[in-house]
Order: sequence, then C-alpha cells, then structure tokens
Amino acid sequence: MSSGHHHESALDAAELDHLLDEALANSKVKARLARPFELVTQYDICLLGSSSIGWRKVYLDRHLRFGNRPYGVLVVSGRPLDVKPGLIRHERLEQALEDCLGWPYLPLAHHVAQGWEERDYKAKGFDPREVEKVFQPYIKFDEHERITKSPTDLDMRPLLSPPVSRTMIARINQTFQKEKRSQASVAYVAKSVRPSQRCEICRHYIEPKYGGPACTGVDSPIAPEGWCRRFSKGSLAEE
Repeated sequence: MSSGHHHESALDAAELDHLLDEALANSKVKARLARPFELVTQYDICLLGSSSIGWRKVYLDRHLRFGNRPYGVLVVSGRPLDVKPGLIRHERLEQALEDCLGWPYLPLAHHVAQGWEERDYKAKGFDPREVEKVFQPYIKFDEHERITKSPTDLDMRPLLSPPVSRTMIARINQTFQKEKRSQASVAYVAKSVRPSQRCEICRHYIEPKYGGPACTGVDSPIAPEGWCRRFSKGSLAEE
C-alpha cells in the first residue's frame, strides 16, 4: 500500500476524480472488485494496508486499534470512524488498476485509489486530512519499527516504488523466512530435471515484479528453473 505511502500527485483533484470515475466504470475493474476476498488482520503491515499477490486477501496492520474500541475504529476529530471500509477500497482498487489496466503504482494507481478511499471518509462526514493525521502513529515505514510477522504472499510493489527503503525490504524478507520451510525439507534443487515442473510455473512462486524470485513456502534463494516436491502448477497472480 498505500494509505501510509504518501506522495504528492502531479495531477489535480479534478483529473484524479475523472480517472477514478473512469476506472470504476471499467468492466475489468468492476469484475475484479466484485470478487469475494478475505480480510486478514494478524500481521505487521508496514504501510498500514496491503494485499496478497493476486486478489484473494487484503491485509491491514494488526495494531490498528484505539484504546478498547473494536479493531479498525479510530477517533477522528473527536468522533469514532471505522476506517476499514476506506482502507479496503484503497487496497482492492489499487491492485485492480495495476493488474487489470496495467497502471503503474506511481503516478496513477496509488493516487486514484486514494481518491476512492477519501470518498468513503467524506461521505461519512470526515475530513480526509484529519483521517491521515490519525493514521500516522500506526504507519510502519521507519527502518527502526518492529516488523515481526509478515504474510509470505505480500504484494511488494508499493515497497519497490520510490522512495525505496532497502533496509525495510530486507527486514520484511527476514520475517518471511520465519514462516517458511528449509530447502532440504522439501528436496529443493536449483535446476529441475522435470521440464514441465519448474518453480517459475508453480503456484507458490513469487515473480521478480512482486519482490522475487522467491517462494511463499520455502526459504530463499529460489531459482526460476528450480524444483521441490511441493510443486503445484499455477500462478499466485492468476485470474
């Protein structure tokens, strides 16, 4: 994501609104947004929200709480606001724009998705600028923040967009390793002897554009032409 990844847009508000309306009317985007998804709130998400590679999960940071209020309900200008719907809008649209329309994270997908998120806050009577201020303590983008548990299928494209923090990416990759099996335990080899079974065509394989080459379940390094006994043909990002 996203909500925590603040950038000034080169486009004015009217241009962004026009692009948002066009995107929401696009048949491919509408079809993607109509799909069911799972909201996952058990991980440290350094930009507050993100998605799995593909469209199946939206991740929101596990610390998104205020006092003893329900998860995701923050206090903005003295009033409670459930920020989950706005953040979910952002994550799902941002990824749909990248995947379905080929829009880059910057300068397009992020800003247009931010506009849809902000429409939710405005419709509920909140100033998006005040919501953004409330988000700041929850956003993990400082290299000293504790990132202890990350989903191994995290879409890393926002983190790979400028400004890139190689230290933060390295720390997230370290947490991935805690969730994965050793190469020896799955008989991994860097060069498959089965032409039709290679890591790059396995449903667990993470492509370079998402932060790979890597695997969601086996320790790095992973070679595209490698193999292990967990091989299952498919793609993380398949439609």
